[in-house]
Amino acid sequence: MNNSQDNYQFYINDIEPKQRVSIKDKAYLIIKEDISNFYGDKESESFSGFLNRIFTNYYENANASIQRRYDEKKDELERIKLEQLCNSFSSDDQSSIKKFIKKYLDIYEMKIIEKVGIFKKEKDENKESFQFRINKENCNIISNSEEAKYYDGSCGLYFRAIFEEYASLPNFKREQIFFKPLFDSVNAAIEREKALKITIEKSKLDIKPRVFYLYPYRIVQDKTNTYNYIIGYSKEFFEGNREKTDQQEKIPACFRLSRIIKANVTDKGAHISQEKKKELDDLMDKRDVMYMTGEVINIKVKFTDLGLEMFKRQLYMRPKYYEIEKNDKHCYVFSCTQLQAINYFFKFGSEASILEPLELRNLFKEKYEQALNVYK
Repeated sequence: MNNSQDNYQFYINDIEPKQRVSIKDKAYLIIKEDISNFYGDKESESFSGFLNRIFTNYYENANASIQRRYDEKKDELERIKLEQLCNSFSSDDQSSIKKFIKKYLDIYEMKIIEKVGIFKKEKDENKESFQFRINKENCNIISNSEEAKYYDGSCGLYFRAIFEEYASLPNFKREQIFFKPLFDSVNAAIEREKALKITIEKSKLDIKPRVFYLYPYRIVQDKTNTYNYIIGYSKEFFEGNREKTDQQEKIPACFRLSRIIKANVTDKGAHISQEKKKELDDLMDKRDVMYMTGEVINIKVKFTDLGLEMFKRQLYMRPKYYEIEKNDKHCYVFSCTQLQAINYFFKFGSEASILEPLELRNLFKEKYEQALNVYK
C-alpha cells in the first residue's frame, strides 16, 4: 500500500475549521471523564481544547499515524545497516535481500493497519458523534500529514483513530499524554541531573501555590497504574528569601504529576547518590508511593466480623504493615501515615472503629457526625 501513486490529501476548511467525529461510546465516556480529571478547575475545561491537546501531544507516537510508524521502522532497518550488508553479496543476492526488506515492511504496515482497526465492521457498535473546532497548530499538522492515504482522505477517520487509541490506554499513560510538556521536562531534568523549580497546585490550607526545588529521581505509578508520581528530594523555595531557601535540608519527596502547575529545568545540579536512591527505593517498598512522605504512626483499629472480611478483600490503599493483638483477633495495629488511614478506613463506617491515636479517632467521629447531619 505504501507507494507514491497514492495522492490522498486531508482537507480542512480554513474559514470554518470544524470537524465532525464519530467514536465508540466507551472511548467518548473515557474522554469526558479525563476532561473532568485532568483540568485543574471547571473554568479551564474545554472539550475542543482537550481534543486538540490530545491530538497535538499524541499523533507522533500513535499507531494511528501509520505512515510515521512505517517510516520509523524503515529508518530502524537503515540504522542497523541492512542496506550496507547487501554490498557483500552478488547482485542477485542483493536483489533478494532488498525484496525481503520490502516484504518485511509491507507485512509490518499491514499489521499496524490491522491493529488500528479503523475499518473493521463491528456489529451493533454504539458510537457518539460530535463536532469540535480544530486549532491552528493542528490544522497545519493535518494539512501537511502523509496519513491521508490510509484514511481515504477523511480527517474524521484519522481523528477517530487517534482518539480511540488514546482512550484504550491505561489512565497513567493518558495522563502522561495530557501533561506531555511537563512529563518531558521532568524526564529531561532526570536525564541531565538538573533540579526542577516546580509550582504545586494550591491546597485548601494554602493562601497561594507553593514552590519547591525538586531533585528528581524517577517517575513511578501507583499500584493501580492510575496516576504518575515524581519522587526525589526537595526543599521549599521562598521568594525573596534566598537564605531561608538555602538553609533547608533536602528531604524525600513525592509529587503527583497532575498537581504540578509549572516545572522549569534549572541549572542547579541534582545528582543523587546510589545511597540516596536506595533510601527512596526502600521508602517506596515500605509504603504506597502516594504515602511516601509524612510521619508514620501506629494506628489501632477494631473490626467487626464484616469489617475483617472487608479488610481482606479491599487491597487498594491498604497499609502494608500491621500486627494482630494477641488478646483480641479483631484488633489490629497498623504502621502508616494518618492520611493513608483516613483514605482507607473511612469507607468502613461502623465496621471498623479507630481506637488510637485519640486525635484520629476524634477526626473520624467529627466526619461521621457531619455526614449524619446531612440526613437529619
